[in-house]
Formats: sequence, C-alpha cells, structure tokens
Amino acid sequence: MNLVIVQPVKSVVPVADFFATLQLRYNFLSGSNVHSQWVAFEKNKNPSVNPVEFKTMSDTRWASQVRAVSAISSRFYCFIEFLRHVDQTDVNRDRALYARNILGEIDQKFVYCMLLMYDVLLETKGLSDELQSPKLDYLKAADLIESLIEELEEYRSEQKGTDYFEKSLDIATKNHLTCCSNTLERQKKNPAI
Repeated sequence: MNLVIVQPVKSVVPVADFFATLQLRYNFLSGSNVHSQWVAFEKNKNPSVNPVEFKTMSDTRWASQVRAVSAISSRFYCFIEFLRHVDQTDVNRDRALYARNILGEIDQKFVYCMLLMYDVLLETKGLSDELQSPKLDYLKAADLIESLIEELEEYRSEQKGTDYFEKSLDIATKNHLTCCSNTLERQKKNPAI
C-alpha cells in the first residue's frame, strides 16, 4: 500500500514539492549546530512541551510520511519563526541562506498540502497498519479498503477544497507567507488522482 500511495502522490506537483521541502527541512535541521539551535529555540517558545524531533522520510515506509507531516503540522509556527531567526541572526551566511531558501519554498500551497496530507495520511494509516500486521485479517482489511475509498472520495468535493483553501490562506496570512491572489479563484477542477 505504501508504494501505491507514494507514486500517485508524487505525480501531483504541489504535493511532490511539499514532500521535497519536508526533506529539505530535515536535511537543514539534521546538522549538529542547527539541531541544537532548533531544540533551544523550540524549548524557549514552548517550555512546557517536549521538542519535536524531525525525521527523514522513506518512500517504502508510509508511517515515516505520517510522522514527518505530523511533526511539521504541530510545530509549523515555531518552525517558520526559527527559519526567520536563522536567516536574520546566524553568522554562518551559508546556513542563513539555506534557511531563507527553505522559507521561500513555504507558501500557501505548502500549507494547503500540509493540511490536506495530514488528514489523508491519518485516514490511510489505519489500513496501512492493518496490512502490515502479522495477524492480518483479510476481511477486516477489505472493509477498511472500502471505507478508505469512500472517505478519500469526499476529499474531491468542492466544499473540502474550499475549506482547505480558506484554512491555508488564514495560516499563510498569519505567518506572512506568500498567498494566492484573492482575485484568483481556487481551481475548480479536481486533479485526477
């Protein structure tokens, strides 16, 4: 199931770009100096919450996509602030430029994909876990597949698209990210997935 999901997702350019940006985020934060800065920054912003460790993603383990999207969703505001902080204060200008480049990739489309993929991945996780279980129940798996197909069909509705567009616009605006023009309507045609 992991590969069945990964390949279609990668054919949708904004979603593929979203996952590529998540990988850039991991690459940036995995450096020892940046990692320690991130942990300190996160503890300073959210002292009562344990810092989130961003992990790399794997095409063959969809659970790694779930963890990556969940991590960025839960710390999105803090991560944006951190990128701006590094860009403006880091004496290592290569690192500052890297932070600025990642920040430049994060816009309303990124936020839209983050919200959408978070929900879709949570919907698919139960089936993925069942299919990987050593005690696989084929009848239960078949029921889960049928339910998942019905649930995913709902994501193609005009209302769902409008809801994600409005939420992503709100988050992007609050974080001073590039937004789609208010004069442009959201694309009316759903992509073929």
